[in-house]
Amino acid sequence: MPEKIQVKVPNSWIHFSKAGVSILIMLLLIRLGFGVAWSTLLTILAYIAAGMLSRLPVRYGGSPVAGIELATTLTIITSIQYGPMAGSIVGAFSYGLPIMYTRESPSDVFVGTLGYIVIGLFAGGLYGMLGNLAMTALVIVILYDLIENLIYLTLGHTLIGCIKFSVIHIPAVYLITKYLGIILL
Repeated sequence: MPEKIQVKVPNSWIHFSKAGVSILIMLLLIRLGFGVAWSTLLTILAYIAAGMLSRLPVRYGGSPVAGIELATTLTIITSIQYGPMAGSIVGAFSYGLPIMYTRESPSDVFVGTLGYIVIGLFAGGLYGMLGNLAMTALVIVILYDLIENLIYLTLGHTLIGCIKFSVIHIPAVYLITKYLGIILL
């Protein structure tokens, strides 16, 4: 009788597989339930992937790159182009999936993911009121960082850590949205 071979699959592969399957099922349900065009679904999937990949250096790079990411800009753009539900989906997955591979506390994951869902819900409406993409991004990122930092301070994060992140995050999102976002919109 041949010897059984056991293969140990790394946990990161399991998490990645679950996340990938979840995204594909969610997109298929959106396609079937809302009659969304395949090109729209592919664009949303590309935005999720780009936003997620842009956050990996933030998760692993530490202070020098913390706050420079595409997830916020792509959440705003998606909300404007495809509506609040699509914006929320891009925000939640772009923010939430990279955190699965780090050692964030569940409360940090919840706060950040909820924040990006809210950005997705309200970005399109705010853009409609302001009529300016860069200003929309600036208002959103200032409010997001202010609220998130206040919550993080109550969860035990340091004030200096919150400030260091926001000093980079706010201008980075503004500039990325101003120059890249206008191309995508």
